[in-house]
Amino acid sequence: MRNIKFRPPRLGKFFLLILMNYKHPHCIVGDLEEQFHELAKDRGILRARLWYWRQVISAVPTYMKNAFYWGLTMFSNYLKIVFRNIKKNKVDSFINIAGLSVGIASFILIGLHVKEELCYDQFHEKGDRIY
Repeated sequence: MRNIKFRPPRLGKFFLLILMNYKHPHCIVGDLEEQFHELAKDRGILRARLWYWRQVISAVPTYMKNAFYWGLTMFSNYLKIVFRNIKKNKVDSFINIAGLSVGIASFILIGLHVKEELCYDQFHEKGDRIY
């Protein structure tokens, strides 16, 4: 039976569960907990906690590298699909891109106009009394 004193750090377990993208991350965390308990019995709780934190910290760069690599791979895949669709449907793509650019330009111009109207007569000391 597990002793309450020999529990691995909760924050480390939380970080591991967040970082792992596996289907069953609890399996890996469970293996680390078993090794933690064995190490705590053999060498002491302080060494076991240091070992556990070392495992958590050493896992971070690997997971970050994998997340960056797969994110970049998916982004390049999306770009390929976009360019294929633009090449395949030229007229529809032109209409969509032109509509988007006109909408963004209109939004920017309306925003600038509203900003100009709200800033009118702000240089007066008693500008809030001007009607």
